[in-house]
Amino acid sequence: SESFRWSRAEPVKRISLDNLPAARFFRDVGLVSMHSAYTRPEENVRMEFRSSPFGGTGHGHADQNIFQVMAYNEPLLIDSGYYTPVGDPHHSAWTSQTKAHNSILVDGKGQADDNTGYGIIRHFEQNHHWVYTVGSAAAGYKDVDLELFDRHVIWLKGRSGQNYVIIDDLRAGDAKPHRFDWLLHAEEQMKIDKAQRRVVVRGKNGE
Repeated sequence: SESFRWSRAEPVKRISLDNLPAARFFRDVGLVSMHSAYTRPEENVRMEFRSSPFGGTGHGHADQNIFQVMAYNEPLLIDSGYYTPVGDPHHSAWTSQTKAHNSILVDGKGQADDNTGYGIIRHFEQNHHWVYTVGSAAAGYKDVDLELFDRHVIWLKGRSGQNYVIIDDLRAGDAKPHRFDWLLHAEEQMKIDKAQRRVVVRGKNGE
């Protein structure tokens, strides 16, 4: 109504960002944002986790249960691709697809890039020492029989560094063998040690 549109509500009282919790769950869009130092970008380590009930519709991508890490004011683990206009072949064949994000391919196939390829964040909690969240994205895979894809993310807070633990629960809906590809994209070239099963991503300020 017009009375609501032009209401003279009292302004929200300002508070310092330092008083906000380190993590926030935006339930409506399916996003968890975690910051170690909101107001000090040069010290801040940020992780974002997404599993959206809106799926890949509109400006969304086929990127349920994905994560990104930015550290000390630079990107480390990212969504890959160039953000060209909608209709550009690179956008439709790469940028908006699951393979361009830090998620999972099942038998080489990703999630639907429309509103049927959705996910949901089922749980979120935090305290002074850790943050825990879990997203479910099995419903997003339309071309494969996937019964379960739950991604558990734990942030173990530290003074000298931030540690993240990611545990994926994957289960197909049939008794057949399947291939699960764990995807990782970085701003800089990754150093891969196959013998140690270790991947290192280094930026100018952090790794």
